Amino acid sequence: FPIFNRTRVREAKCINKFTSQFFSFNCLQQLFMFCVHFLISQMNQVLRFLVTPLKTLSINYSLISQRDLDSCSCCLILFQLKHLGLRGVVLLDFDLMALRCLLMKVVSTLETLDLQGCRVNDSEVNALLPGFKQCTQISNVNFYNSDFSMPILKDLSHQQPT
Repeated sequence: FPIFNRTRVREAKCINKFTSQFFSFNCLQQLFMFCVHFLISQMNQVLRFLVTPLKTLSINYSLISQRDLDSCSCCLILFQLKHLGLRGVVLLDFDLMALRCLLMKVVSTLETLDLQGCRVNDSEVNALLPGFKQCTQISNVNFYNSDFSMPILKDLSHQQPT
């Protein structure tokens, strides 16, 4: 968006035009967004136009809002995810119940969870544990560059079903 003539109305029209393009991708199963900052608080619009269930959702080094996280937790198109990545998305100070809810809905399909650089701490990992511990297909988890304690790490490693 050019800075000199940027208005909320013009920005909204551009976002609508951009997100409506997803409707034409009727076989889309993988969505990767890297450094996408203009869609903050617009994830519901992006997901609304998807036609087929996603297998991969990767939102890397992008700005998201609590509203975006909440949208993901109730979007049917995401309930068959195999790969969820939020690399570099700082989740500090978010209510992670929405992410926990999403994890609960993909317990039988999720294989990888990438939260590298999300800076999650003990309380945030604790919020995710009930959903995470039920993900029976998960084989790869990345919490690199997070700030949680050794007891939480032990809880994470012992929560996986045998």
